[in-house]
Amino acid sequence: VLITVGGAGNAAGFQGATTSTNLARFISNLVSFMLTHGYDGIDVDWEPLQSSDATQFSNLIRALRLELDKITPRPLLTVAMGHGDQAIVAPIAQYLDQVNVMTYDQVSTWTGVSGHHTGLYDGGVLDQGGGTHFQVSTAPFSSTLALGFHVLSLESAWRFMGTFG
Repeated sequence: VLITVGGAGNAAGFQGATTSTNLARFISNLVSFMLTHGYDGIDVDWEPLQSSDATQFSNLIRALRLELDKITPRPLLTVAMGHGDQAIVAPIAQYLDQVNVMTYDQVSTWTGVSGHHTGLYDGGVLDQGGGTHFQVSTAPFSSTLALGFHVLSLESAWRFMGTFG
């Protein structure tokens, strides 16, 4: 069981917590919280992750990995990666135990077209091009791929699950 830090809309918090002044204390607090509450590792979910955040994001991941490596058994370090984030995540992938690709919301009301919500291929719909397949078909992400989905209402979840049983 991992503790997740961040989530949608928390980029400003990460930007403040990972300055050179605050980074060491932020990492210390994360590791302390993880140990105190018995978690098996930390999942970093910096959203949205912009190219201007790449240096601070990389510094966070490298420093957090160094601290976690001092602990036995070695805690996991994972990140959530949105479509389009591979150029930022790839250079620090060696420090990660797992990269969780957020494959959902690739097509919705904001894209202006219909298509697969969690598409393996984008069919030319996404600005990023390539969909989930592009994100994971190149090193260091070219290993096991598990596609998840989510629904926007409980009613539609039950309707979907009803089709299988």
